[in-house]
Amino acid sequence: MDSAAALTLSKNIWELQQFIRSGQPTARARQMLLRAYAQQVDLFEEGLGLPEEERAFILDREDSRDGVLLVHGSSGSPQELRALGEAIHKAGFSVFGLRLPAGPNPKEPSMLHGWESALIEVENRFAQLGDCCKNVAVVGFGLGATLAMQLDLDRKPSALVLLSPGLFPRLNFYQRMMMSLGLDRFDWVRQRMGWQAATLDAMAGARKRKWWYGVPVWAAMCKDDDTVDVHGLGFLRSRLTHHRSSIREFATGGHRFHEGERAADVQREVIEFLKANHSGR
Repeated sequence: MDSAAALTLSKNIWELQQFIRSGQPTARARQMLLRAYAQQVDLFEEGLGLPEEERAFILDREDSRDGVLLVHGSSGSPQELRALGEAIHKAGFSVFGLRLPAGPNPKEPSMLHGWESALIEVENRFAQLGDCCKNVAVVGFGLGATLAMQLDLDRKPSALVLLSPGLFPRLNFYQRMMMSLGLDRFDWVRQRMGWQAATLDAMAGARKRKWWYGVPVWAAMCKDDDTVDVHGLGFLRSRLTHHRSSIREFATGGHRFHEGERAADVQREVIEFLKANHSGR
């Protein structure tokens, strides 16, 4: 990364932030700030040697004060939500598709090696998008949905979209027995279960949070999901209190149903939900 360019960009971002926080921001200033954030992220990820197709992306709109933050899964990249993000952008939203912190080899697809650091990344990007947009919703896939449910923010998201949310791991009878006995607290047991400790801890943390109970939530899973347990939908259904929340359970489609034959329907429903929960706020 060019240090002089990075310094100049940081100065521009600070000046735009101060102008917006002065109380008389313009739509143009907010758009400039969002583009500056995008350039800053791109410079950083370019310095890591990440290929362009694996980097975070920002799709801004000058004619909208509504933003959507996209949070991908544990073993993927921002690209797994790119098609959905482009559809949301076309529908009138600014979109920020972040990239979760990478593992030891930054040139490989993001691997969640510590969910706390990933959560901090989500919170920081939410705050940045909030600098530029009046309303910010969060769309999370898999463990990205798990992280979205744990945000510790000054203001709540206008809505949450949870695609195959990771709340309970998909386990066989033997594995469920070990968890019911509390043996999953031991690393060697978790390794035999085939789940990373960070992933299980993140799921447990999401189940304990309550702030999202009053937030409008659109959540969907498939019964044939081979990664997370569909009982997560029952957990959500029993706790959601907002009257515009919606739970969708599909028979087939797998874990990545939003990319398959259901993609068009998912995009349509998600966009309708986001519009219903941005207007008039």
